[in-house]
Amino acid sequence: MFLVPAEYLTCMKIGTAEQKDEEDVKHLLEMVDSMDVNKLRDLVSSYLGPIGKAKLENILREVGHPEARPRGRYVS
Repeated sequence: MFLVPAEYLTCMKIGTAEQKDEEDVKHLLEMVDSMDVNKLRDLVSSYLGPIGKAKLENILREVGHPEARPRGRYVS
């Protein structure tokens, strides 16, 4: 059986721009303690570009994630 790493699954869900997937992303960020947010940022930046990166940071702030960056600070 193959399992998708949480960072890749989260990136894919951000890329769909569907409300249900955004809710899933919020739950993943809250529930998966081993989530590597910097790796996730790299993936989102590579595959989804600046709009995806902004979306990720907005979601991180919404869930109160400790690694969320202040608004307007999306540069790696």
